[in-house]
Amino acid sequence: MFIDNPTVPARLEVLLDVLHLMHGRKADRDTVKALLQPEGLPGISESSKQANDHISAADQLNLIVKDTEGNFRLNYKVRGEHDARGQIIAAFEAMVLAKTDVERWAARMYTFLLQLPPSQIAGATYENLTTQFMDGLPAEIEPVNPMNRTKLPQYLDWYAYVGLGWFGPQAEFVADPTTRLERALPTIFGQDDLLDAGEFMRRMAAQCPELDGGHIFREIGAARHAESDRQCTAGLASALRNLHDEGVICLKCPPDSKGWDLSLSGHVNEPGVLDSDRFDQIERRKVGS
Repeated sequence: MFIDNPTVPARLEVLLDVLHLMHGRKADRDTVKALLQPEGLPGISESSKQANDHISAADQLNLIVKDTEGNFRLNYKVRGEHDARGQIIAAFEAMVLAKTDVERWAARMYTFLLQLPPSQIAGATYENLTTQFMDGLPAEIEPVNPMNRTKLPQYLDWYAYVGLGWFGPQAEFVADPTTRLERALPTIFGQDDLLDAGEFMRRMAAQCPELDGGHIFREIGAARHAESDRQCTAGLASALRNLHDEGVICLKCPPDSKGWDLSLSGHVNEPGVLDSDRFDQIERRKVGS
């Protein structure tokens, strides 16, 4: 599990940028290690393995491959300027958020945080959060290599990097998938510009399984969030309202609506558009980023 090692997103970006620049040249493990972890850096010793950790993370995310001569190469085509960050985020979504074999706890821990009231996250220690998460796991999930307080800060950094939240003024994590959801909108809407709330939620759950209704979300929080309640988590409700305010989407919330409830992110009234806390339909206004 690459999140368990010291690899952080910025260091992984450096590795990919280095391999991009070394295309067609020698880039075996020793060469890459010499570039990423050169002798003379403070704290570097014979036992230092940061470069190997970065290579392992890139390999687990399927971002690099090794050719027949033992050189590392990018496992994707570059058209125009190299966008290491975009490649890492896409790989994280496909390899980490969509399934649990590469990273056992990453998507599961996020969906657990998403289902907690924001005040409960802000007021809890890392020890309390991870203990509560592990204690509440369904019986069919084996608690091997358990989530713990040491791992959680690294997970939170990755969540912020891929657009699943941000850190408040007291360094508290706020689960807010606005950026993640905006990237998924073109796939969710497809050829449609207007979707009923239920259809939108169904498509979103299929595309973003760690969000409301997705298979990972249901696995972790089935007892807390029944789909029949049509209650959006505070994080998803905030994300939808953020995208509405930014003009990316338009939420249709008529009076007396019985659609999906956004009230966990607070009560908002916009006469003629947001006339209730429930949305019946959602319209795409412009293509997501």
